[in-house]
Amino acid sequence: MGTDNINFIGNTPIISAASAGDWEEVAKLLASGADVRSCNWFGQNALYFALIDGEFDLAFALFDAGARLDELDSVDKKRSALGAAAEMRRTGRDIFAHLNKNIVALCRNGAYIDAEKHLDGATANECSEALNELVRHGKYRPEVNLALAKKLFSRGGKVDLKLFEKYATCKLKWFRNPESYVAKFKKLIEKYQNNPAAAMEEINFAINISGKHCELEIRQDGSLWLFIPGKFDPPLPDGAQDVGNGLFLVADDSRQIQDLMERAKNFLENEL
Repeated sequence: MGTDNINFIGNTPIISAASAGDWEEVAKLLASGADVRSCNWFGQNALYFALIDGEFDLAFALFDAGARLDELDSVDKKRSALGAAAEMRRTGRDIFAHLNKNIVALCRNGAYIDAEKHLDGATANECSEALNELVRHGKYRPEVNLALAKKLFSRGGKVDLKLFEKYATCKLKWFRNPESYVAKFKKLIEKYQNNPAAAMEEINFAINISGKHCELEIRQDGSLWLFIPGKFDPPLPDGAQDVGNGLFLVADDSRQIQDLMERAKNFLENEL
């Protein structure tokens, strides 16, 4: 189901049909292969509404097609959904079972903290799709959203500029993001998307060397900077830069990465 069919609160057609109680339409969309995993911006999906209405046959079908819920609060009309969830568990279907979501789905559902945990394995295309999802609902958690956007840009992600203009400037209040958010996002676009070389300055990777959590940074000039946290007594490796809370080992050329890692490993093993 394409993202063009998502409405202003993140409802896909099958979620919209379920929220309206149009269960015949839900069944048709399910049979045609509609995406049942995605949630709207409030964490609701077709399974959520099926549980509220006690539509067990459809709830089972939605579960078997891959629908799950991240959480379900015990308030107001959701109480009946909790009872329905318990009933489903008796059949061996756990609606709260963990899903291996990708970074795009996590950004779509506003799970930015979890999305950040998936950065290391994300491709540039996935980062681009994730950025577009952030654009669609940035006003809900703008500061967290922007922090993640910066990291997605630094990994080669690009925003659909037409989509950005639509959601940034559209007169409809549910599309329009705060002016401060729009201005900050534009700065990220100017820095990274309009100047690809700048992204290299920010690329860094968490790595483990001899049991020590370190950070490897690739700078704009192609040099490598390996940060080893901690306080170390002399003698330090040749050329090491002590910055108080750790030290940097530097290589002038990214092709020297193996030598840099060996230097760090030898130093840390001697420290033990």
